[in-house]
Amino acid sequence: MSDHELRSLRRQLAARARGRGKRYAPDLRSRATAWAQRAIAGGARLTEVARALDIDDETLRKWLRKDSTATTSLVPVEVIVDEPVALAGVRVVSPTGYRVEGLALDEVVALLRVLG
Repeated sequence: MSDHELRSLRRQLAARARGRGKRYAPDLRSRATAWAQRAIAGGARLTEVARALDIDDETLRKWLRKDSTATTSLVPVEVIVDEPVALAGVRVVSPTGYRVEGLALDEVVALLRVLG
């Protein structure tokens, strides 16, 4: 966070027309937010950093908020169902722990007789 970098940023920010709705060049804004993030990480308060850059603290706050949300934008995801698709038929769990699914009732009865 050199004084030269700060002076350069202040000069470029001051050269822009000020006022509501005035836009700063994206590269200038990203350089200013990068400098501000380093200064804040070093212990400076946001209001001090805004004053050092000679910009409104709300402007800097918005820039930092936009910059931080850029890395957390929504991305497409694929949802995978973890449960097996329910099969047609009867589901039975015997007292001894046998679990039978997807068979007709008479098939379940026959199976349980065999298994005992």
